[in-house]
Amino acid sequence: MTAPALVLSGLTIRDRSGTALVSDIDLTLASGSVLLLIGETGSGKSLIAQAVMGLLPGAVRIAGGSLHFDIDEGRKHNLLNGLDEIGLTLDQKAPAIEAYEAKLAQREWA
Repeated sequence: MTAPALVLSGLTIRDRSGTALVSDIDLTLASGSVLLLIGETGSGKSLIAQAVMGLLPGAVRIAGGSLHFDIDEGRKHNLLNGLDEIGLTLDQKAPAIEAYEAKLAQREWA
């Protein structure tokens, strides 16, 4: 049996004041599958995707649970190493692009 490509377990995302924006999300995605998050405005779809990609805005943080992905068999990825194999499209693209560029700049100096 192949290991899942993505596992979220109890993922909770909070803002600076401690308010839960996303609570206790469990998700397992098989290798080679595609996931489409659909929901009402403000339901947390973008925050979940941004958490997976390591692109959460500065005002929010992962406050609980775990996030793990293993894209190639036997090769573990951290959030930035898997970006070439994960895609994200947001309604407001500019903040996401700025966050991605900032993460890349940090990676170049690490």
